Amino acid sequence: MRHFPDALHVCTYDVRGRFVDSGMIKPARTSGIVEHTHQLLAGIVREHPETRIAITQTGGSSVAACPVRPLQVPDGPIVQWRSVATGFPQYLRAGEATDGKDPVLVRRYYEERIDDPANPVWLSLAERYTAAVRAAGTAHLLVQGINPLVAVLKAEQFGVLAKAGLDWLNVTAVVHDTAGAGRRLGYLVQRIDQTGLTLKLIAVSGMIRQELIDADVPGGTVTTVLNGLDADEFERRLDGARGVFPRVAARNGVPRDGRIVCGPPAAWPWPSRALARQGAGPSVLRVRDPRALPAGPNGGPMRNGGGAGLITVHQVPATAARESNL
Repeated sequence: MRHFPDALHVCTYDVRGRFVDSGMIKPARTSGIVEHTHQLLAGIVREHPETRIAITQTGGSSVAACPVRPLQVPDGPIVQWRSVATGFPQYLRAGEATDGKDPVLVRRYYEERIDDPANPVWLSLAERYTAAVRAAGTAHLLVQGINPLVAVLKAEQFGVLAKAGLDWLNVTAVVHDTAGAGRRLGYLVQRIDQTGLTLKLIAVSGMIRQELIDADVPGGTVTTVLNGLDADEFERRLDGARGVFPRVAARNGVPRDGRIVCGPPAAWPWPSRALARQGAGPSVLRVRDPRALPAGPNGGPMRNGGGAGLITVHQVPATAARESNL
């Protein structure tokens, strides 16, 4: 049985909690990755309560170095928290008056110029993540998402890790999404053959695993761990939304006995492809153009803030619904 590390550094989108030094509640964004992070923390506390945890929040707004602060996680441990700024307004905004990131510029710097050694965004991210890893004080790193992983690999490639005295890291990367990241996946494949780091990938679904393999990521580096689901919380939220479904059906002319599956739009293509394989018909709700949405942390449209314009409704034939237990 492998020994679980006595210290773990987690790079993730966000985390909830209360700052120990001030007693103030930390503002936190809401997303599936945040929920998965709290599930992970709860599991570590339950199975390995002696493990020291440091958390680096990705997507920080301040360019200045963020001090490490103790954070009490709800029903969890006290972690050492800090953030990494990834806004880069000088590169990713179309103009001074523009709020948020320009998706075209995000794609240019994060994706299209992934192999450009002079790309200032990846150079900066390599330095900032190196500082975060050094502050965490452990070589065991778990990153949520493709961008923190690429930043760490860039830091190794550019020699930033070595200059900081970080000759080796044990990196586990959880991949939730591959949409729009083809060039970054290509870079990952190149680095797998060259890296001196210990690298493991976790796909959160069989389809994400297949997309990684289709991108030539060696299958031996990928493990599938399905996302957990708090069934009681899901039922609670569903109960609160039951009144919405009849209105959606009436507005879109769906028969009263018809089955409806709500899923994400083409901005996140893998659920849509899964629905298509089950015989789902075309979208019957207008989907806001993803290119008009603010850019999110993975270079694609922001999941939160897009509002109801991101909802897609598919009509599923009864035979497919029976086969899928929908």
